[in-house]
Amino acid sequence: MQIRGLHKSKHFFFYGITYLVPALAIGSIYLQIQQFHITNVHALESFWSSSSFVIIKICLTLIVLTTINWMLEAYKWQLAVGPVKRLSLSEAARQCLVGATSSILTPAKLGDYASKPAFYAAHQRPTIVLLNGLSHFFQMLTTGIFGTVSLVVLAKHQPRILHLIDSQTALMVITSLLILFLVIVPVIKLKMKKTYLNLLELLSVTNRQLCVSLMSLSITRYLIFSLQFILLLQLLGNPLGVYWTFIISSSIYIINSMLPTPAASDSIIKGSLGVFLFGLFGVNPWIVLIATLLMWLGNHVLPAVIGSIVMMQLKPGIKE
Repeated sequence: MQIRGLHKSKHFFFYGITYLVPALAIGSIYLQIQQFHITNVHALESFWSSSSFVIIKICLTLIVLTTINWMLEAYKWQLAVGPVKRLSLSEAARQCLVGATSSILTPAKLGDYASKPAFYAAHQRPTIVLLNGLSHFFQMLTTGIFGTVSLVVLAKHQPRILHLIDSQTALMVITSLLILFLVIVPVIKLKMKKTYLNLLELLSVTNRQLCVSLMSLSITRYLIFSLQFILLLQLLGNPLGVYWTFIISSSIYIINSMLPTPAASDSIIKGSLGVFLFGLFGVNPWIVLIATLLMWLGNHVLPAVIGSIVMMQLKPGIKE
């Protein structure tokens, strides 16, 4: 597997990056796990005191649904990039795993946007970035739809969360505006003409059927991800029914998605939100913390570790 478009003079830098990024990713994961172990000793003790049968069921649930989730992500990327290049499902999966490694240290999956274009020829990369953005847009749209409805339902049942939502929303809006003006706007200004032409090219190759397929896969991935969280919580002893568990988890996802935090700290943010929101319904905090940790390990850490191995096997290609 080759990364395209590198001169021989840049090979040393290329190999430095392909080993440095995985090392930083794994180091960050290790620190997060250590921090969780220090601050949540009682939760871990409660988990390990569970019966072996329950632990086995939890592990199987995590592995099976994580595998399905990431295969769907690979298939979605295969469809998204189809207008530019036909990929095998295995190659699409490799690119997604490398993206997972690159984005675990960056907010808003910026690493994913930076790593995937490297697999393509220079003239294809702007279009690849736009297609990647289109794919992520439908996933965010799905999160927004389910999350907004869930927040409205939750706020009606628990008015106390309105104070949290108001303060969090203000913080998210301010942070998003700062990122917009400090990072995104200057880049757009520098490449406005080229971006505009690439957007026209994208629209010319993107058809309605592709958009429908990407949206359908985004919804399917969201439901599988939610099902995984619900099953883990139930196996750990969550007293709530499926309906309220789904409402709360969807509320957590939309709030978390609007915070510009890297995937490495995903368990901390979601764990804190989960403890608060599930706590309103009397759910034991350790159940939420362990379920959140397991979700993070399965859906972020495991793909990032596999992606690190794939990344270290990359070879620079010939400049086109």
